[in-house]
Amino acid sequence: TGGVALQAESFEDETLVKSLERLYGTDGDSDAAMGFGSKIELIAGRDCAAVQHVGGGASVGAITDGTSKGDDSSDISVKECGGARSFSWNAGCLSPHTCIGLTLTPAKPSSNAADMAVMRDSQLLQ
Repeated sequence: TGGVALQAESFEDETLVKSLERLYGTDGDSDAAMGFGSKIELIAGRDCAAVQHVGGGASVGAITDGTSKGDDSSDISVKECGGARSFSWNAGCLSPHTCIGLTLTPAKPSSNAADMAVMRDSQLLQ
């Protein structure tokens, strides 16, 4: 889940205090450098048949043609508008060190060699 476990002899322990300061770093305005209740949205063309979330943020499985094949299906939204699809889901808490990986799978293989050079079986976005 991306959680953190800290151990210390007491709450005043110097190692614990420094670890918490690093974990909850601040920006220039002394605000927490984290995003809480964040939402990730990917807008892709209709030629994108599936999106699979492979790391970072909340745990989500494959999203194919508007249906989820993962654990958190209630948090996934797939919408179509015009020539594009919008895949979105709740990501929870994001820090400046969060890395998110997505795999995009095309709807159908292309016979055009130039298209195949750009998008093989799938693409990984990070």
